[in-house]
Amino acid sequence: MATNEDIVKILSHIFPQEISKDLVNYFLQIRKEIQTCELEKSTVGKFVETVVQLLQSLDTHRCGKYDKSVKDVDGQLRNVYESREISNLPNDSRIAIVRIARAIYCLRSKRGIIHKNEIDPNIFDLQFIYAATQWILTELIRIAADIPIKESKKLVEHVQKPVIPIIETILGRPLVLDDSLTTKEEILLVLYERYDKEETVSRSELGKAMDRKSASSVSKALRELWDERLIEGNSKDGYQLTLLGVKKAQSIIKTITERESLDEQP
Repeated sequence: MATNEDIVKILSHIFPQEISKDLVNYFLQIRKEIQTCELEKSTVGKFVETVVQLLQSLDTHRCGKYDKSVKDVDGQLRNVYESREISNLPNDSRIAIVRIARAIYCLRSKRGIIHKNEIDPNIFDLQFIYAATQWILTELIRIAADIPIKESKKLVEHVQKPVIPIIETILGRPLVLDDSLTTKEEILLVLYERYDKEETVSRSELGKAMDRKSASSVSKALRELWDERLIEGNSKDGYQLTLLGVKKAQSIIKTITERESLDEQP
């Protein structure tokens, strides 16, 4: 199973460890805040500023030194690093990273749509920011990785993990927050939350995640989902989603998200 520490370790192969750690931490904070639709401008700004620091650290003109506090983030991206070649970063990757970082910073600085505790945040802007930060971090992992493809694939999947607003991890277990779902739907979401890790979820783990449901109803739902080919596994080896199960879980999430968006409209 890939961890956040694994990502920092890989990035640190060619990027400064402090910058690698900051970049991962700010990304995780963005993921957490987007999950609650309460994204702070400061977090987004710090992520982009860290991207600039990473570029500065690779800049031979600066001899590996970078600003502890970047004064003109957009200016550095636009006027310096969109055109200046730097070490350990291919030109096509550098240009794409710079332009995507500028787009993120533009939303953060000029749109004024992602203040914490807004009643109706623009979901499309939030989705773009998350996808854009995912892309940047994934591209940096791809460049820095000197490990087998299977291992690097797990790191990328860890970064590309979707945000599921109706699932919150509490006390080490996923908790589905929507109490209107059936037992079968809740199982699919719990398994989907773990799908990127390519691991089975044991029967006992499912029981802990769904302790508000009776054990008999969970067992019955598991049998029905298995019959419908939405999951694979058993009580001994654990359970995983099939591709049909993944599509079903995504459909459930989409339905809930659309319903909540309608509920928020005046």
